[in-house]
Amino acid sequence: MAKAEPSVTVKVADMDCKRTQEAQKLATDFLRFGEKSEMQLAQALKRHFDAAFGPKWLCVVGAEFGSDVTHRAGDFVFFFVGNLGILLFRAP
Repeated sequence: MAKAEPSVTVKVADMDCKRTQEAQKLATDFLRFGEKSEMQLAQALKRHFDAAFGPKWLCVVGAEFGSDVTHRAGDFVFFFVGNLGILLFRAP
């Protein structure tokens, strides 16, 4: 049985709305359908964005983490799905 739809909160977005929504949908679908690890979610998002938009995407997923990253302009989003933070960006 599918899990309930978790809440999504965007904290910072330097990415067009369509790709931001795509990342959110991929993450929520991934978490809703099955018990998978944070690493598997990070890998799935990175691989999808590499294939769809070109290489050098990086993804960090976790309930608690800090970050200080340099990203390509227009290719950064940080959002939460429930209490799980997701940082997705393309390296310069």
